[in-house]
Amino acid sequence: MKRTKFSNDNIQANQLQTLSELVGRANLMSRLGQQYGGDRDIYEALGYPLNLEYADYATRYLRQDIARAIIDRPVKVTWRGALEIIESDDDLETPLEKAWMELEDRLGV
Repeated sequence: MKRTKFSNDNIQANQLQTLSELVGRANLMSRLGQQYGGDRDIYEALGYPLNLEYADYATRYLRQDIARAIIDRPVKVTWRGALEIIESDDDLETPLEKAWMELEDRLGV
């Protein structure tokens, strides 16, 4: 296997090329939709609604995996692991903490 030796010049040249490409893409994006002098509504031409309703979001959630992931992943991460209620930082158990422990033992929360 041939090893590639990177020098600071190569790294800087790659960074400069990447930056140049990003600036070019940003320039293109800034002009997007202006090829008609601003007389054409891109949303209307593509059939996108301007005001989204609940049904629009629900349909995306059901049909698009990325939309479902955006909603589900934070929820799954938030509720991962055991639940614990800590009311105070000291070692004394408060009535709320004691009640929670009893509820957890009784219901298997």
